[in-house]
Amino acid sequence: MISQQRLSAAVLVLLATIAIAVPAGPAAAARVEVIDADTTALEVENGKGRLLRFPRRVSTVFLADPGIADVQVKSPTMIYLYGKGVGETTLFGLGSDDALVASMTIRVSHNVRSLEALINHTVAGGEVAVRSFEDSILVSGRVATPAAAASVMELAGRFAAKDKLINRLEVTQPTQVNLRVRMAEVSRSLLERFGVNWQALFNNGSSLLGIATGNPVLSDAGQFLTRQNGVDNIVGAFSSGNVDFNVIFDFLSEEGLVTLLAQPNLTASTGQKAEFLAGGEFPIVVPQDNNFATVVFKEFGVSLEFTPTILDNNRISLHVLPEVSQLSSNGAVEVNGFVIPALTTRRAETRVELASGQSFAIAGLLQETVDNDVRKLPGLGDVPVLGKLFSSERYTRGESELVIVVTPYLVRPVDNPADIRLPVAGSPDALSARPLAGGPSRRSAEPTSLAEAPRQPAPLIGGTEDQRELSRRLAGPIGFILN
Repeated sequence: MISQQRLSAAVLVLLATIAIAVPAGPAAAARVEVIDADTTALEVENGKGRLLRFPRRVSTVFLADPGIADVQVKSPTMIYLYGKGVGETTLFGLGSDDALVASMTIRVSHNVRSLEALINHTVAGGEVAVRSFEDSILVSGRVATPAAAASVMELAGRFAAKDKLINRLEVTQPTQVNLRVRMAEVSRSLLERFGVNWQALFNNGSSLLGIATGNPVLSDAGQFLTRQNGVDNIVGAFSSGNVDFNVIFDFLSEEGLVTLLAQPNLTASTGQKAEFLAGGEFPIVVPQDNNFATVVFKEFGVSLEFTPTILDNNRISLHVLPEVSQLSSNGAVEVNGFVIPALTTRRAETRVELASGQSFAIAGLLQETVDNDVRKLPGLGDVPVLGKLFSSERYTRGESELVIVVTPYLVRPVDNPADIRLPVAGSPDALSARPLAGGPSRRSAEPTSLAEAPRQPAPLIGGTEDQRELSRRLAGPIGFILN
């Protein structure tokens, strides 16, 4: 009996031991509570701060990134929060019993209010708004000129890096410049014979003066040119400031004094470079190792580079680089049996500031040439030895000057292509016409003779009265009949 009781007691002890050794199930495990920060963001400008008052006492304050924002504890219920860097972080405040008192997202932005006030005070004539977007600055609004837009972005660059600036500015004035250039070569030997003084021609910035000895041949042009007392010359005195040098060039070209090399018209946006080349390229043989050679090409001719910058009050700053080069046998070299010609180059580079429609001239680029002129009697001049008696040889020295006239214009693109008129607008199209000699076929509704052909040009859309009159004068279907 006693043995049976001892056995029962041993079994009970074993069962109790097994029950203690078995771990608790998952249902008895403790749950972890995740507390996220409030999605409502508290805005703080960089370098500035705000006071936060808690509804109850706080014993602990946590900040995720002290490099963006930091706090100073005034009391258990009030702290001072200030921004240290642009970005976002989170803040938690806990009471003494670990109860959550505050949780929020802190967003530190750029000091855009002071930047916006500085921009609107410095840049006149604009409406600029500045916003902070994450770690970037968004600048939007309207300004008058590209120079004003550049000033705005320069001021914004003091508050953020260049790659953190978002430019959404709109420029209200034209941002494109059309440059009209006339490059002319003037024969100085002929100028000396005619007595033209180029220094006097471009002497005055507000008016155009040209002097040529001789009679006042243009005095009958309706006071267009006036004669000065005591001077035997022609002096062009213009009362208007809008003077076009091209009038003078056209006159000189007709008289054989000037050869127009090129008349490029280029259009470029402000701050962008435009290039022009009228000429060609000639090969240059460059020796290499192992008796090999490569060929590179060198440009020559009439070239132009210019970079416009639109300033305030519709003024234009121009960086102009014109160049005229030509092949020359003087200075040519021979490499591996190949003759490489030399280049004679005349180049100018300048930066000027002027208004739209004003002109400036560059002159003084001289070139001297020597020509050998042989005159002889036909037949007799070719006889050996005795031919010298029937021939003469003369060396002539020539000197030419390169003159460059530059005129910039502020331009806008047009919305309607019909607003752009060709100089022959309103006149018959010669490309689609047929000569009368070929007996062109006609539709029955068309006139059968030139006398019956109406001279009614197409109406000129817009333009001044002078332009409409020019369109009417250009009309004339002489020699052609339109189908």
